[in-house]
Amino acid sequence: MSEPSGEARKSSRGAPHRLFAAASVISLLLCVATGVFWTRSFYRMDELQLIRRDDTSWWLCTHRNGAAIAYCKNIGLANSILPREFRPRLGWSMQSHSIDETITISVPDADSPHNENGPADNRLFSQTIVTIFYHWSPPPHYHGGFGWDRTNYTSFGVACESRQWIAPFWFILTITAVLPAWRLLTWAQDRRSRRRARAGLCIVCGYDLQATPLRCPECGRATGAT
Repeated sequence: MSEPSGEARKSSRGAPHRLFAAASVISLLLCVATGVFWTRSFYRMDELQLIRRDDTSWWLCTHRNGAAIAYCKNIGLANSILPREFRPRLGWSMQSHSIDETITISVPDADSPHNENGPADNRLFSQTIVTIFYHWSPPPHYHGGFGWDRTNYTSFGVACESRQWIAPFWFILTITAVLPAWRLLTWAQDRRSRRRARAGLCIVCGYDLQATPLRCPECGRATGAT
């Protein structure tokens, strides 16, 4: 049976190598983004939102305690009663708020013509002034920076359901740094091996192979030289 040619071996190793390289680049970008948002979290709260037409939404919120991923149901219907400038847009959007920032807005009551597309039951709106607090409080299930929660609540008279998962920044930074660090290590090892091979040294231990080119007498590695 004939052995595969050098081009075939190179091609078979190329796809996993390129996949690993692409994954390392993506992981590196996530690692850098985590560091940036971690720095910003000491004075800002950033929110990446995906609002869908089926009244569900996904949120990625960063704060000084870490990053939270949240899923909300019916939040779009609840937000329909807000003034237009405060309604989240459909699709992707990005918001940023100062820590403990508060905004006071006027909410239309049940008889307001601006609320014709809102929920049918608006009897809870006896007041027209609502204050929104941009702050973070840990969920009931929160230990060591990790947490999760599942909550059913009422927002602007609409029954909503939310789930959230929280992880600290140091954990996210460590996870996203693994692949880039491994890639850097393998690159350094390959570079050292090529440098030793050009100098006629064993690529494992660096022993001079000029007198014994077929096998390293120090570590016993076969070089394959003829």
